[in-house]
Amino acid sequence: MHNSIYKLPDDKQKLIEALINKIKSKYKNDIAVVVCYGSYITGSAYDKSDLDFFFIPKTNKGYKMNMQFIINDIGYDFWPLSWEHAERIANFEETIISIIAEGVVVYYSEPEDIKRFNFLKQRIKELTTNKDNENILINEAEKLIVKAKSIFFDMKYMSKEYETVDVNCSQILNLLFNVIAILNSTYIKKGVYNIENEVKNYSVLPEKYIEHFNLAIRSKCLSEKREFVKKIIINVDKLLQEKKSKQEIKISNKNFKGFYEEIKSNYNKLIHACNNKDYLKAFFTAHSIDHEMKNMLGNKYKDFSFPNLIKNIDETNYEKLKKLTYKHEEELVNLLQKYRIDIVEYENIDTFLESF
Repeated sequence: MHNSIYKLPDDKQKLIEALINKIKSKYKNDIAVVVCYGSYITGSAYDKSDLDFFFIPKTNKGYKMNMQFIINDIGYDFWPLSWEHAERIANFEETIISIIAEGVVVYYSEPEDIKRFNFLKQRIKELTTNKDNENILINEAEKLIVKAKSIFFDMKYMSKEYETVDVNCSQILNLLFNVIAILNSTYIKKGVYNIENEVKNYSVLPEKYIEHFNLAIRSKCLSEKREFVKKIIINVDKLLQEKKSKQEIKISNKNFKGFYEEIKSNYNKLIHACNNKDYLKAFFTAHSIDHEMKNMLGNKYKDFSFPNLIKNIDETNYEKLKKLTYKHEEELVNLLQKYRIDIVEYENIDTFLESF
């Protein structure tokens, strides 16, 4: 992570100073930090590069510093980012991680503000260096690839115009680039424009990734463009599934706290569906239980004897599914007891209220 700004021109330095002076005089208690990011941080600036910066407001008044302007034919955007939004970014819930991780604080209001921002930087570092957090990154990568597949559906079946397909293509390629970065326990630093330099040090890359990437963005044939994008999706997904299969899920109170208490309602719902011969409810609830269990246990799922609820959804025999649901729940409770996972359970509302 960088801690300085590369060769900032005089006009850019004057601009920062002017903004900070205005904050000090009119918004001293309203803006927590001002952060620079982008080309002057990564060292990729050119003569027409703008100065990328944002600020984190402390009050509603602070948002009034939001401004966009042009100086000497260069456009600028001094934009607000809430603490909540910044926290989502630091948790890899959005793809612009570098603005926090690589960002340089050029102003802060109070020591608590810079401390809070540095905590976000530290969070990113922990997620990318601590193996115990690998599951968090993989979950976020999976969300991105699901989104990419959704856009590909539009690209293949809904979009007919070249321009629309091209937009779909760029969206998908950006998402998948982020997935690949996450699978390498990092984030995109310089953007998709520098993709070849970024990925050259990655230890994990999809088969023929750069070749397919370049063919996808350059092809003027819609069917070819779709085909190359499809190949990238398949190859990235393959890497993701391989990564997931190697995950070591630690069964502990930290990871499983509240899981049974939450999924208990699904067991009840599935029993109710069987009693009422409600196929739709049985179908979707059984799939929900199966998905949640496999998501929680990862490659350890096969080590336990959970009955296959989905395979036994049968309109002619709800009693069998009902018995298997009880068995499935029993298997989960036995698992939790084996690993000494706490289950928060009360006999009735009175016992709950006594301990509340």
